Amino acid sequence: MGHLTGDQLLDTLLGAFYRIKSSGKRTEQIVQH
Repeated sequence: MGHLTGDQLLDTLLGAFYRIKSSGKRTEQIVQH
């Protein structure tokens, strides 16, 4: 019950990656302006 499947783990990692990536882009845009 407490174990994540490979797909759930991948989704979690991808979600975190994209959140970090998009917040990084926002920071870069602010710095450019």
